[in-house]
Amino acid sequence: PGVGEFNLIVANIQRHVLLDFADSLSSCATEDSVLILSGLLSHQLEEVSSRYAVNGWVERERKLAHDDSEWGVLVLGRET
Repeated sequence: PGVGEFNLIVANIQRHVLLDFADSLSSCATEDSVLILSGLLSHQLEEVSSRYAVNGWVERERKLAHDDSEWGVLVLGRET
């Protein structure tokens, strides 16, 4: 059985794991869930965002740890 549905999902892990788990993480989300994905290098943000868009997520925010940082985070919400 599934683990349930959650309003907030946070995953801080490597890009390849986030890509592999896109379907699983999405299946645990509600219609109004927020998904925060971190542990990503700035050049990986677009690829991960695009992969989650396939599951109905839209990018709400994209941030870098600081102005000259290589590390970034994506904040995604469900497409309405």
